[in-house]
Amino acid sequence: MSKLTLHNQDDIDRDIRQDLDHIINGIASGNFEYSSIYLIGAFGRGEGTVQFDGKRWRAVNDYDLLVIAPSCPKIGPFLKTLSSKLAQSLKVDFVDLGCVQRESLPYLECTIQNYDFKYGSKLLAGEDVLSEIPQFRPEAIAPYEIVRLICNRAAGLLSAYLPDNTGSPHYYANQCMKACIAVGDAAVYLGRGYHHLYETRLEMFCSLAANDGLPFSLPPKAIDAVIEAYKRKLEGLHSVPFSIDEVLMKIMIGEVYCAITRHCTDKLTYTVVQAERELLIHFKNNESCKNIINKLIEILRLKSIYNIFEIKNRTLFAQPFFYCHSSLSKTQLLKEVFQRFWMIPQVFRYINSPHIPVIMWSRFHH
Repeated sequence: MSKLTLHNQDDIDRDIRQDLDHIINGIASGNFEYSSIYLIGAFGRGEGTVQFDGKRWRAVNDYDLLVIAPSCPKIGPFLKTLSSKLAQSLKVDFVDLGCVQRESLPYLECTIQNYDFKYGSKLLAGEDVLSEIPQFRPEAIAPYEIVRLICNRAAGLLSAYLPDNTGSPHYYANQCMKACIAVGDAAVYLGRGYHHLYETRLEMFCSLAANDGLPFSLPPKAIDAVIEAYKRKLEGLHSVPFSIDEVLMKIMIGEVYCAITRHCTDKLTYTVVQAERELLIHFKNNESCKNIINKLIEILRLKSIYNIFEIKNRTLFAQPFFYCHSSLSKTQLLKEVFQRFWMIPQVFRYINSPHIPVIMWSRFHH
C-alpha cells in the first residue's frame, strides 16, 4: 500500500495499518456481499494526521472508508452501528463507513466526496472499480458542495458544545482546525478551482493571499490561522492543540458563507441570515442538488423527495447562523429554531435541549 501520511516512519504506518485491518475485519464480520473497500479522506490521499498517545500512533479525528456493495440499504444499519463501535475501540472521534452501490458508479455526480474517491483513495480489499467511475473535471464540482462544506464545519463547531464533547479540548481544537481549512478550501475553490490534495490547496491559498487575490475579506490573523491549520493537518505531530479566537472564527464563517452564497445566487449578502434565506430560495427546486441527496432518499426509503430535500436544506443552511449566534438566550434560541424547523416532528423531542440546531443537523446530515 502507498503512503498513508506525509511522514516516512515505519512505526506510524504499522499502527495505522493495524487500525485499518481491524476496520476491515469488522466490516467482514457482517457477512454481506461487497465488491471493494476503499480508504478515502486524508489517509486515502496519503495526508493523514496522527498523534502519539504514549504507547502507539493514532489517527487524529477519523477514518473514512467506502464499501462498494450490490445493495446499500441492506447493510446501512450494520455499518452505522459498526462505525460507533470501531470509533470507541480505536479511540478516535469517528469511523465513517459509507456505502455506494456498484451499479451506480458510472452515474456518480461530481461531488467533492466522489471526486476525492476517484482521484484520492486507496483500495483496501476486493476489486478495483475506480475505472467504472466517470472522469471528473474539478470545475464541474457544484458550488452547493462548498456551501455544504461550510455548513457542515459550522455544525462541527457547534457539536463541540454537546455534552459528550465538552470535556475534550482536542475535539474542539480539531473542529476549529477543520473549519479554518474549509475557509481556505472555499477561497481556493472560488479563486482557482478545486484540488483533492491538501498540500496543493495550501499552495493555492498562500498564492491567493500573497497576491491580494482572496475572493472574500479575511483579516491577517485569519489568513495566518488558515495557513497554520493546513500545515498542522499535513504535518501532525503537534503537542499543543490548534487554537483560534472564537470571535475571529465566527467572523471567518460569516465571511465565507456570504461569499459562497453570492457565488451561488448572484445576490449580495452581508449577514448569515441573508445568506441562509437566499440559499433556501435558490436551491428550493434545484434539480442538481436533488440528485446529490438521492442516495440518502434511497437508503431511508422516503416517498417525498421534495419534503426531505427541503428539510435537509433547512437544517444544513441554518448551521452558520446558529454558530455565529451561539450566545442566544433560551427564548431567542427557541424562536429561531421554530422559525426554521417547525415542520420537522423530531424537533419536539429536543425542546429542552440548548443544542437543538446541531442535533437536527446530526439527524439529517451526519
